[in-house]
Amino acid sequence: MSASVVILGGGLSGMAAALALARAGFGEVCLVERGAELGGLAGTFERDGFFYPLAYHHILHRDRCLHYFLAEIGALERVRWRRVRMLFELGGRFWNLARPNDLLRFPMTARDKLRLATLMARAFTKAEWHDWEGRSARELVERWASPGVANTLFEPLCRLKFGLPAAAVSGAWLGARLNFREGSSSLGYIPGCNWTKVLCDGLGERLADAGVRVLLGAGARRLHGRGALIEALELAGGERLQADAFISTVPPPSYLRMVSADATPGLERIRYTSVVSAICATHQRLAPDFYWLNLLSLEHSACGLFVLSSLNPSIGAPGETCLNFVTHLGGAERALFRLDEDEALKLTTARYYTPSGRSIHKERPRHPDVEGMGEGDEPADAPALEVEPAEKEVDRAQLEKFYTDAGRVVYGGGGIRPDIEIDQDFLGDFEVAVERDGALFSFAVDYAAAHPQMPADFEVTDEVFRQFAAHLKGREKIGEYLEVFKLTYSDSLVNANADFLKRGIRRELARRAHGQESAYRVALEADTQLHHALDLFRKGRTLPELLALAAEWNKAELAKAAAATVAKDAVRN
Repeated sequence: MSASVVILGGGLSGMAAALALARAGFGEVCLVERGAELGGLAGTFERDGFFYPLAYHHILHRDRCLHYFLAEIGALERVRWRRVRMLFELGGRFWNLARPNDLLRFPMTARDKLRLATLMARAFTKAEWHDWEGRSARELVERWASPGVANTLFEPLCRLKFGLPAAAVSGAWLGARLNFREGSSSLGYIPGCNWTKVLCDGLGERLADAGVRVLLGAGARRLHGRGALIEALELAGGERLQADAFISTVPPPSYLRMVSADATPGLERIRYTSVVSAICATHQRLAPDFYWLNLLSLEHSACGLFVLSSLNPSIGAPGETCLNFVTHLGGAERALFRLDEDEALKLTTARYYTPSGRSIHKERPRHPDVEGMGEGDEPADAPALEVEPAEKEVDRAQLEKFYTDAGRVVYGGGGIRPDIEIDQDFLGDFEVAVERDGALFSFAVDYAAAHPQMPADFEVTDEVFRQFAAHLKGREKIGEYLEVFKLTYSDSLVNANADFLKRGIRRELARRAHGQESAYRVALEADTQLHHALDLFRKGRTLPELLALAAEWNKAELAKAAAATVAKDAVRN
């Protein structure tokens, strides 16, 4: 099979490219889309004859690209605009910060509320944010408002939305979002229908009229060529599609996994987050009425909730209230991204109870509850998001005991408590900085291109490590990522983390040469939590043996907790 031009990705970018090339007379144009429908994040899905949007909920006044597409299919004149209500959830309560009464009662000092108003006023009047590129959202909020505003509002927003502290999120991005005023501006929709369905169907008709061949459900496996010249696309089913030119509109990490080499400057540094969008419906009426809810309590997995039927009552079946939970992940390799729909929805939204009604939902620590502070007081510094292991042990000693039908002791509160808890190892500051920079990934791209025959048992030699160290030192942003943790790049710092870096090089090279499973095998070599668990299964090969180990473990943990309590009391006295 052949074409003049092949375009990878059937989202808005791919459809726009295909339409423009076909109309310009570039011969046969073929659009390849892995999904069953065109549209990408602007696509839809059908349930019982009704259509629901995947991720695009509303139309913004400033989205000129979207306006162009709607005008192209003759639908822009059908758009209507409605002012919506945005709320914030904190501590189980809803707050409408656009209302003076809610703002006055919101658990933040009067001084910080004035500083928040100053931040919003300055952001509303600043249209260009290039001067904040390379600077963090945390710095923006602290400079223009205060640490209290950052801790109460923007720190939990960033952690829930991206899984990152505000210090690792772009200040330019946050400033531009504040300037857009999405929460106080009118939002657009098309009455009587799902506008994303209208958009994608309309563009699909334009593509057909222009003679574009569309392949749906056609996953792309590999791009084949000689050197920098791409000659064919191999589809998931093994079929090859040849063309004179190829255009990729898929995320660069996905594209780089399909091509053996691409020396485009900076391409490997482009990182993508993954979006989990959960759509559900209920016949219950929600109160209070709102369209957009920002979640600030860190016990949640989602970062926001949209009531789609509040903006457009025609979404879903008659009488349904349609909800959309949204959250972002660091990448598609995260475990949550690979769960099936039911599992992901439960993990994102559910609370769990025993048959007697006792909650076993774990409340995660969140930022300071400053309710009750005197006016003018500054909130305390934000506590660590992870409870210290010693505090976990003391908590266990103080928990209420329960008994199973067989008489075994289990502990209540704090979520579902396993019989044996194995602490997870977390990346160190240097390791986090390197992973965020993408240096391991970019080095692997270049090295694999120069060494296409990569053995499965590849080991990082001293020479390869020196090459990586030089590559890392030359990375444009590594200094900024290190500075977040008050670190400075040095050869001694790199050498002190040689084990982590060598394993990371092997992991990314394995991913490039042999696929994801090989990369996971390398990563698991240093997973102490997994190895500790496997060791327990070696010691206890039957359930009674494991329960006996659990009893010994609990006895030791309670003894340590009691000793820790005595030590703390002695310090207080």
